[in-house]
Amino acid sequence: VSSAFMQIGDRYEQLILEGTANPVFRTEQDETGLTVQLFNTTGVGTPDTSACNLISDVTVTQEGSTTTLRFTYRDRSEIWGYSVEYDGTNTFIYFKQKPTLSDDATRPLAGVTIALDPGHGERDGGAVGPPSSSGPVEKDMNLAVAYAARQVLTELGATVIMTREDDSRIILAERVPNTRALKPDFFISLHHNSAA
Repeated sequence: VSSAFMQIGDRYEQLILEGTANPVFRTEQDETGLTVQLFNTTGVGTPDTSACNLISDVTVTQEGSTTTLRFTYRDRSEIWGYSVEYDGTNTFIYFKQKPTLSDDATRPLAGVTIALDPGHGERDGGAVGPPSSSGPVEKDMNLAVAYAARQVLTELGATVIMTREDDSRIILAERVPNTRALKPDFFISLHHNSAA
């Protein structure tokens, strides 16, 4: 690792480890913080957390070729989630701050990002009801519900992302990474069992 530093953004904080290979890692979270073990990783310095709102301290220990980072939370209730990601050159240990309601009563979800994932699509129709293929199929109902939900959520101020907006089929291996890159506050997958 060539350098390690904290980056503070709008409702997130992340540790950036520059010059890493794609490390194998293990995480363990408890009420006071997160422990991340990075295997075959050395040279991680202790980052400055003095300007952080979510993380109060990071301790770094090295044992052989394994680096262990212990992130201590300022307030566990403020942590909405975390991820460990690699971009080809750097490793990012990302912490998301929980969303809050806006003071604007007409747009209480302003500043909140919601991903809607209408399941199935194209040749994958999903569940069918008693009329079989002559009745509504799940993929169409999922999309209709997603459009209705998007309208309501947008009116409430939320930024809404949809994994599909037409009768296309997006495989799970594409849905998750594409959505994860946008870092929504909520990911809601829409499905139906069957329809009359």
